[in-house]
Amino acid sequence: MKHFNFLSQEDEAAIFYQLPQTIKTSYEGTHRFSADERLLIGNALGAALYMPATRENIAQLVIDARYSATAYILCLEDSIGDVTLETAEKNLINQLKEIQKHLAHCSETEREELPMLFIRVRNPEHLASFGEQLGDLAKVISGFALPKADNQNMVAYLTNVIELSEKNDTWLWAMPILESRALMIKRTREEEMTKIYDILTQPKFEERILNIRLGATDMCGLFGLRRTIDSTIYDVSVMRDFMTDVLNYFSIDRRFVISGCVWEFFGKRPRILKPLLRETPFKAKLGEDGQLIRKELITEANDGLIREVLFDKVNGINGKTCIHPTHIVPINSQLVVPKEEYQDVKRILASADGQIGVFKSDGGNKMNEVKPHLLWAKQIIRRAEIYGVFNEKKEFVDLLIAEYLSEEQK
Repeated sequence: MKHFNFLSQEDEAAIFYQLPQTIKTSYEGTHRFSADERLLIGNALGAALYMPATRENIAQLVIDARYSATAYILCLEDSIGDVTLETAEKNLINQLKEIQKHLAHCSETEREELPMLFIRVRNPEHLASFGEQLGDLAKVISGFALPKADNQNMVAYLTNVIELSEKNDTWLWAMPILESRALMIKRTREEEMTKIYDILTQPKFEERILNIRLGATDMCGLFGLRRTIDSTIYDVSVMRDFMTDVLNYFSIDRRFVISGCVWEFFGKRPRILKPLLRETPFKAKLGEDGQLIRKELITEANDGLIREVLFDKVNGINGKTCIHPTHIVPINSQLVVPKEEYQDVKRILASADGQIGVFKSDGGNKMNEVKPHLLWAKQIIRRAEIYGVFNEKKEFVDLLIAEYLSEEQK
């Protein structure tokens, strides 16, 4: 996979100091991924585009790379009515067959440019039964999203993923979605998280966990809550508390990648609070045309999404499930590393030999302390490999403008 595939070579040279790299995500057979490879790919998912499995153009969207997503989650669960499940399964099988035919004629480079595909099943039994329907098509997908994963079903989920992998001589990833009642209610959360942690850290299971996803919609629903277009998930106190505990359990030492909550809004909706995107960057870079792009982003509610991603990033959450193509670049653009931050990171890593303990940043505006900032620096250097490093005076706005202009030309 490689991010920002809509950019021309001229755009890449203008925007990036270091280009996003192509991340290898698949091998022939049951290649066993190292912990570093697992974390690299897990962080590289970025904005994963969620799509009901009833859509009849999935294969065409994937083959044509219509959107810049590097991962799709094809849903057979909540987005599908119970009475339409069989129809959705048949459609998804047909879509995967079309992709399989395309792959047979692809070069290795072309294969690497296609997005990763994950199937969201309903429960462990559904994973096993649909896995039987997949057969050799299991080699087309990258793995499964596991909804309502808890200590009661996690072992069955992961065992089924492993068995399906081995049966079809391929490697399949698992992405548990934490959204169960026992996790959301404070009095049962600690025991539930401890049991889940004990399961996920078993070596045979840990190596399969690409990332852990947070199910905000289900969790808020337990309290009859829904955030508004003018708020973020961090403004919902019960969700903020839950996310804090998830990070405390699963993000310590950066052992697992945690993916952020879905942003539910798109299209034109009434607003109460002021927009959150500054005018200056858009106007300075593209004049009045830049202001039009800013207005479009605000109209589509993507300024709120950008704000939520900033909170995700500062809390160590990487990427999101997204439900609309307009969310992809606003999410991924926030994960590109600023040049000043990259220079700080390089010096921190180079200073890990014990010669110095603290130094002033190259920008002269912050303290860099080697030991406390070392793990952070390792995360940033990985992110720089995946999403690239901005040139001086370049920022996420430049990517938003570039995407907008590329869509205008289509």
